[in-house]
Amino acid sequence: MNNQPAFKELTNTYDIEDMQEIVNHGCASGVCSQHIYYADTISFFDKYEDEIYSELEECYGVDTLVELFKEADASLRHYKNAVVWLYIEHVSSIVLITYEEEQAAQDELIGSYIEPKDSHLFFTSKDGELMDRVMDKVLAN
Repeated sequence: MNNQPAFKELTNTYDIEDMQEIVNHGCASGVCSQHIYYADTISFFDKYEDEIYSELEECYGVDTLVELFKEADASLRHYKNAVVWLYIEHVSSIVLITYEEEQAAQDELIGSYIEPKDSHLFFTSKDGELMDRVMDKVLAN
């Protein structure tokens, strides 16, 4: 999905903070500034209709698309708007999940570099204290 034109357009339009707001508050709150008006959402829908339908049908099923049409009272204009907003919210959640996974992997990698490690010069005592092997041997004698 990440290399699809509609997906790319959205990731070029909204940054990670915008997408977090979209996930938290939904498109209806106005946070998706480039897709507020019917002219914007209908244009986006018409341009990427096949990609949008394919992704939403795979992830949410046909019943969701039918339900959106019913909620729009069979108004094609309202339906296209609702479908685009669902798609934007869906893409935003995918981007956030990917971003959070990448951040966690980076944090883990960074953590592995800064964790104290036992070496031939040091060891960790039963109390969790880092001890010098050389000094421990000197003190033991």
